[in-house]
Amino acid sequence: MVVTFHIYEGPQFVFEGYEIQIEDPNPEITEEQVREVLRLEPGDVFNATTYREDLLRVQELYGNRGNILANVHDELDQDTASETVRARLHIREGSTIHIGEVRIEGAPKNQGVRCPAGAGAVRHQAGCPDEGF
Repeated sequence: MVVTFHIYEGPQFVFEGYEIQIEDPNPEITEEQVREVLRLEPGDVFNATTYREDLLRVQELYGNRGNILANVHDELDQDTASETVRARLHIREGSTIHIGEVRIEGAPKNQGVRCPAGAGAVRHQAGCPDEGF
């Protein structure tokens, strides 16, 4: 018995680029800084996995700067006639979160609990945004 699969790949769409709209009057992160973390470039064959990873990198860029409530909304415009895709990113930074005090509680010393060297050590300056410590 022979099983034959006929696969039609369909057209390959070309990525035209990102349009970035930062919707804050005084953004802490510039459009250029956002573009630095994007990997999908104009002229590339559109790859949905790379696109999703780009969105995660933008969210991470803001989160690492203390804007953990940043909202990154995306829109994809497909033009089937020209087989192209363009992405639009709408970014709202939100407030920068500052950490006051970090308190770690655990087992008292000499209770038979062993931790690797440096485990549980947190260095953070009170009042500063979380820089991904």
